[in-house]
Amino acid sequence: MGELNAKCSICGKKYHVCHTCSNTISFTPWRKITDTTNCYKIFLILRDYTNGYVDKESTIDLLNGCDLKELDTYEDNIKNTINKILKSETVAKGKRKSKLKESETVNENDE
Repeated sequence: MGELNAKCSICGKKYHVCHTCSNTISFTPWRKITDTTNCYKIFLILRDYTNGYVDKESTIDLLNGCDLKELDTYEDNIKNTINKILKSETVAKGKRKSKLKESETVNENDE
């Protein structure tokens, strides 16, 4: 492996990009942006969410399919964005449970 000449846009780790990838002009290979396919998947999900191509619920589902065990070590802007998106999932789940309990109570009183 060569010198560590790139930095992952998601996790911030330094990694090696071969000259073929770094010199490609016609398209941007994932290795120029991230160090792993998991980080690239996260990159694509956040890009699509930020650009409005994917709604928040779909983004949550997609992020839940990623390996986020090292989330605390990610770049601050990435970590904050993911936490903000996933926090809304937790709040939404809590509201759904509350509404369910309220409706159950109403149904019990109606009988």
